[in-house]
Amino acid sequence: MKIKYVVIASLILKILLIFYLYPNKERMFNGDSAVYEGLAISLLEKQQYEYLPKGINSDLIRPPGYPIVIYCTYWLFGQHYIIPILLNIFLFLAIVLSLKKLTEIIGIIDYKIVIFLITIDLGWTIQSSQLVAEPLFTPILLLSTLFLILYIKQNNVQNLIYSAALLGICSLIKPITLYLPIIIAFYLLIKKNY
Repeated sequence: MKIKYVVIASLILKILLIFYLYPNKERMFNGDSAVYEGLAISLLEKQQYEYLPKGINSDLIRPPGYPIVIYCTYWLFGQHYIIPILLNIFLFLAIVLSLKKLTEIIGIIDYKIVIFLITIDLGWTIQSSQLVAEPLFTPILLLSTLFLILYIKQNNVQNLIYSAALLGICSLIKPITLYLPIIIAFYLLIKKNY
């Protein structure tokens, strides 16, 4: 079976989820996603980055990356809940293309296997119908990794700058990414000593 048919089938399934979701807004929310949307709407209506729902985690600091993306989509297209889902489908395609390029450059594993695994993963299909940060975070992290690998292979500082900038954007979406530069620096130091 050709990989393009698997990707096309997955895209059709994700698009069908739009009809399952619409117009029931409640199906979009999972975990912190209601808070992310609340922050985006607060930015849109009050120009303030605040949204304090009641609950045990209401005092947590939420990173601004994903709420700003939701804010931009709502600002451009209005508060139509279908828009973030279409954005997630577009980002799924970005993931597929990033994985293809990344695995071609590394040359360790056939990109078709990686694309097949991420395409059949039910989690990604479910996330296509929810306001979650992963469909935005993953392609940016993949591109950051791609540029880092290009830097290691070609020793071109420009690729390292691109990798660092994309990693910085990732930390605005998921702050745990702030630990990655330590791991990367440690790896580069070991590699340089050998």
